[in-house]
Amino acid sequence: MALHISLREMKPGVWRLRSARLHQRERYRTIYGSRADAQAAATVWRAELEQYGPPPIAPSATLASVIRGQLATASLAPGTLAYYQRILRLYIEPAPPRTAAERAAWGSASYRFAVGRKAVGRITAQDGADFQAHLIERFAGTGASGARSIAEAMRLCSKALSYCVRLRTIPANPWAELERVKPREADVRVPKGRPELTAVQHAAMGRTGLLLRLALASGARRGELLALTWGRVDLDAGTIDIAGTLYEENHEFTIRPPKSRAGRRVVSLPAAILAELRTARAAAAEAALSSGARLADLPVLPGDNGGWWSPATASQSARRALHAAGIKTSLHSLRHSHASVLLSERISPEAVRRRLGHGAVGTTLKYYAHAMVNDEPAAVAAIGEAMRIGRKP
Repeated sequence: MALHISLREMKPGVWRLRSARLHQRERYRTIYGSRADAQAAATVWRAELEQYGPPPIAPSATLASVIRGQLATASLAPGTLAYYQRILRLYIEPAPPRTAAERAAWGSASYRFAVGRKAVGRITAQDGADFQAHLIERFAGTGASGARSIAEAMRLCSKALSYCVRLRTIPANPWAELERVKPREADVRVPKGRPELTAVQHAAMGRTGLLLRLALASGARRGELLALTWGRVDLDAGTIDIAGTLYEENHEFTIRPPKSRAGRRVVSLPAAILAELRTARAAAAEAALSSGARLADLPVLPGDNGGWWSPATASQSARRALHAAGIKTSLHSLRHSHASVLLSERISPEAVRRRLGHGAVGTTLKYYAHAMVNDEPAAVAAIGEAMRIGRKP
């Protein structure tokens, strides 16, 4: 059976295209404009179907199903994946009420704006505007956290629609031109200057103190430090080999490789932290001897039972120590301190990028360029000297 595309006017200015072929599901497209516009779109669609065949995702697929497919194939940390799944479950595709009490408490607004239940081929720009307006009303008064949830919900939906465009499921992303909520960037307090950095180093003793000082000295992420074992510490060379990140999910620990090749790196450490690591290694060697374990397999920052230290517990311990020292910040801010100190001391951005494990120097400059010295007089002098030398006598 040859491909057949029918044209039907649903209402003035709105046309429904239907493709039909034997043993294939019927497919639809909605076109806005005149009959000539609809006929032109039908011609283009026919050519696409005849050349490429049906798209991998049908226009009847729901937006939520497309988002779930993208999340399933993405390489995301467990916490990030859980956050996106929560947004999908609560805001994009909320479950319908089942009991009379749930229906009474539900109201009609949330289900009416459950845009995730709508077929991607039927989603319009007005759906996006209505959905965002509903979220803004729902999160009214919640501040930055609400704005972030709105922005992430809209981003997940728009990204899924763009994916459908690439697969030829829909001709264009109807949300591409929407003005979307932009959350305010988080105001992270970064310890700077000698007094604050000294306070960080003296904020705690024991493993929490070592965690704080090692984070400040290496610029490594929390999970990278907690995954570090003594087999990846070379005290003679003064380096640590960062090869993975520790994750905890349902009280089970896993070490995952870095997201990119740049994340796998060897970081040199200053002498002060190396002296502390030698002391900690001696204590770990005694523990390994008494337990029969291999020293190389033991974590540098162990938990209470000598195994892995829970990332959430480690962050809480670090935060309490920093707050008690009068520094209202978190463990992750020490990574920012590390980068800011290096760039303010005119260390090259490329060297900082390698220490932080960024894939591109542009990422380093995006977040930390403000810490670089604005050496305008030196810049003028340098270009002036170059021009003087280049002039003919």
